[in-house]
Amino acid sequence: MQILPASLIQPGVLTVGLNAKTAPLAGSSSKDNHMCGIDVDLAYALADQMGLKVRLVDIGTDTQDALEKKRVDVVCGVEQQSASASKEQTHLWYTDTYIPSGVALFVRDAQHTGERIIPADRANSISPSLPVAHSKPKIAVQSSSKSAWAVENVFGDESLVSQNSLQNVFDQLNSGAVPYASCDVLAGLYFSKQHNSTVSLLAFVQKPHGYCVVTSPKNTGMQQALTTALANVKAQGYMRIIEQKWLGCTLDTSRIATVVSSQSSSRTFASATQE
Repeated sequence: MQILPASLIQPGVLTVGLNAKTAPLAGSSSKDNHMCGIDVDLAYALADQMGLKVRLVDIGTDTQDALEKKRVDVVCGVEQQSASASKEQTHLWYTDTYIPSGVALFVRDAQHTGERIIPADRANSISPSLPVAHSKPKIAVQSSSKSAWAVENVFGDESLVSQNSLQNVFDQLNSGAVPYASCDVLAGLYFSKQHNSTVSLLAFVQKPHGYCVVTSPKNTGMQQALTTALANVKAQGYMRIIEQKWLGCTLDTSRIATVVSSQSSSRTFASATQE
């Protein structure tokens, strides 16, 4: 795949912006302080498809500024949800999603057959099964997090069992103090893999979204190259390899149940759907 030099900040090099505080998407290795993670592996896979070398830049959350000032060619790890909500304001161009994002419910392995992800068609047969709002299930969450907001929105504040760290959230689940834990799906799978925690993904809380790669809307050459490169990375199975490496499983949202909040006679309840 050929990409014109005018589409690159540095000829022959794909300069990729990352947020190094978003493990497992991107973080720093404890051994040599080099960046590593899902987005780092994706950056190398995309560059390989384009026949380019890679330069990684930690831009934090300054995605638009980094692109406008031409500090980077592309940025990985931008959520689809925020993308669709603010395209006109941020003036960014987005690829298709490459990995799901969203708040998830986890259960202990002791409650089922030990699968890392429970298929949607079996989720209601697991003990405990998918929770519903009127049962006021106890769900461990990290205080003041996106997960806490999502759980409260679907199940009500009586379901919240607030903890001050993700470690404590999973300690509550593994000890049997609560039947469910909730956190970001990637953070939860990564944490459980790193700590050999015997938990599995049961469902998403509300509809999942996904992470995209973004570039400048003016850089049409890069847009075309990204579209082709990402499609090839997916088709050739590299994303599945990356997910397995960092999460211990692959994520197929079509096979994972989703618990959503609905309105019926002014009452909020949860219904299980298969996306």
